Amino acid sequence: MKLNKQWLAGFLDGEGSFGICRRKQFNGKKLDGRYYYMPFVAVSQAGKENLWILEELKNEFGEGIYDYKRSNWSSKWKPAWKWSITNSRAVEFSQWIKDDLLVKKQQAEILAQYPLFLRAGHTRTDEECQAQEEAYQKLKKLNQRGIATAEA
Repeated sequence: MKLNKQWLAGFLDGEGSFGICRRKQFNGKKLDGRYYYMPFVAVSQAGKENLWILEELKNEFGEGIYDYKRSNWSSKWKPAWKWSITNSRAVEFSQWIKDDLLVKKQQAEILAQYPLFLRAGHTRTDEECQAQEEAYQKLKKLNQRGIATAEA
């Protein structure tokens, strides 16, 4: 990898995002009252001069780089891209990088301990759902704009 781990941690502290996406879960064609949770790590960059960083992340840790346009996109803005990893890759990456982070250390620690239940045919228990919801709420609070803290 061309990227130094400590440099990458500093870059992620400034430009990265550690989070959990929460969606309503469907059972067949109807909502079943539970949520589906997907942990993620993402980095967005505008302009082609820094696209190489996202390419390095993709080459080293997998998943993809996506053309990134927000709903309020202006034609005056530079093109932007986003690299992201999800589920077990996001958890493993968080375990690997957490000790070198400063600003987003708490977020990475929560993701590093995230309870994954991805086995085919596995129906999550109420306790498993609760553990995932607690991690989601902690990260939601930490990722709010402004100063926020959560107990990890």
